[in-house]
Amino acid sequence: MKIPFNYYLPRMRAPLALVLWLIPALLFSQKQTATISGIVLGINEEPLAGVSVTVLGKLSGMTTSDSGTFSLTAPSEKAMALTFTYTGYQEVQRNFLLSPGENEFITIHMQPSGKVLESVTVTDQRERRENGLVKI
Repeated sequence: MKIPFNYYLPRMRAPLALVLWLIPALLFSQKQTATISGIVLGINEEPLAGVSVTVLGKLSGMTTSDSGTFSLTAPSEKAMALTFTYTGYQEVQRNFLLSPGENEFITIHMQPSGKVLESVTVTDQRERRENGLVKI
């Protein structure tokens, strides 16, 4: 007994409609991103290499290149903050809320920190006894 093709058509409509509905939903539900890039400068407008750039609340980050530049991809339509830290300079924080596909270029000016470390004197209180050691 031969079954006509029309017999399977009603049974195929529901799964076919589901697949055709899911494909666009999956394509549009992908996370949209934005790009944040920029340069970090010191007090004399010189680029600072090796500045730590981290997303606030995250453990991972990056450092600026030898020319003081950086670039990172961030989620769009989500508030986030970047922190910039460098030894001897004050920490800088910038907040962002970017649109999908947006490319934001920023210039960060870092100021020297006013903190001065106290001097430390290291002394040796024990007497050493070694062959050939002359005590002055």
